Amino acid sequence: MKLLVNIIQVLIIAAIVYPLFLLWDKNNVEHFCHEVKAGITKQALIYKTDHAPIKFTKPTDKDDKGYWSAKVVTYSPFSDYHCKIRGLGDTVASAWIEE
Repeated sequence: MKLLVNIIQVLIIAAIVYPLFLLWDKNNVEHFCHEVKAGITKQALIYKTDHAPIKFTKPTDKDDKGYWSAKVVTYSPFSDYHCKIRGLGDTVASAWIEE
């Protein structure tokens, strides 16, 4: 019986803490996405991600024409909220939020 009570307590705490964590996590992604401006270099973007509390997927080449894309995602595995970043050559072209 004591085990059941402990499990229920943990579930209640998780139900309270997780929404706050998700809100904090989405806010970090949104804030970072608004800071990314068109024209900054790919190296500056990577440096900026190293010093921010976000989860960043490294830029991957889209095709042989020089286009690339990257994402800033939430730490939460249950959220698909992310910032999509696209670039050309060595510079950022655009960044926007996708849900």
